[in-house]
Order: sequence, then structure tokens, then C-alpha cells
Amino acid sequence: MTATLSTDRVQLEPIVPAHAAELEEALSDPEIYRYLPLEPREDVAMVIDRCHPSRGRRSPDGREIWLNWALRIRASGRCAGRLEATVAEDGVRARIAYLVAPWARGKGHATEACRLVLGHLFEGEGCRVVEATIDTRNVRSIALVERLGFGLVRVVPDADFFKGETSDEVVYRIVRSARSGE
Repeated sequence: MTATLSTDRVQLEPIVPAHAAELEEALSDPEIYRYLPLEPREDVAMVIDRCHPSRGRRSPDGREIWLNWALRIRASGRCAGRLEATVAEDGVRARIAYLVAPWARGKGHATEACRLVLGHLFEGEGCRVVEATIDTRNVRSIALVERLGFGLVRVVPDADFFKGETSDEVVYRIVRSARSGE
């Protein structure tokens, strides 16, 4: 089972089917999906299906570990989004992603939540390298990973085409020794 992670301000709860309504509410704004080839309802349905207890934490082919959390703001008790980490078969590498409701942005909640996930990946899962792939137009997300100490490793032109536009992507990486405070 994925661990619950928390600080004084945020709590990351392993996603279970009971989170569906809260996630749909928190992630219903189409602006959240501006730089993603998904729409709100299909994203939440996919995540709930992926997190069903019968699936365990593994991808269908067993090559990846899937970790998914609902982001809860402790002061209000409201669900504000979700975070995910995909740990590669080798256990050394992982990828992270996050979606945060517009009302919860700009308050440091996503940064704090991502720090929790990074700590879990490095200390709990034994990962050495974590990457984030981001649409180049998503300046808020790029700023977040840079605040966390990630460094740009490559630009992928024409990485995707969705919603009538071409998407270029950037890949950011952090290694365990590069984390601030270590």
C-alpha cells in the first residue's frame, strides 16, 4: 500500500475509489488540463481505475510501480488535486506528475507536496533519479520543479499534438545527492 505522507499544511492520501467525487470536484477546471492531452473526467476515471485495490501498485505489465496520492489541505480539509509517481522496474528511476486546483495554487502547497513525494521516492522507494516531463508552455510547473532543485536535461520539440496545437516538452531531473538539505 502507498504510504500516507503529511506535513503541518498538507496531507497526501493514497488514492482509493472513495476519492472519486473529491477529485472530480478539485480537478474539474479545464484550465488544469490546458497543457495535457486529457480532459477532467477522463483523467479522474483513469486514476481511480489505476488505483483500485485489486490492481496493487503495479502497472499491468508489472514493470512499473504506480504511486498515486490525493492532495488534501489540512487547514480546510479540502482535496486540492493529485500527485503521482511512477517508479521504473529498476527501482532507481522515477517520474512525477501533479495536478493542483486553481484555488490552491500560489500558496506553496504543491511545492510542499512534491517535497514529500521526493522524500518518499528517495528514502522510501530507494530511487536515485526523479524526472518530470513538462509542456514548455506550462511555466508554473517549470517554476515548481526548478524550486525543488530539478535541472533541465533536454528539450523535446514536437513531442505531442493535442487540442489543435503542437506541444514541445522539457525534461527536468533531480538526483538524490542534488536535493537541498542532503
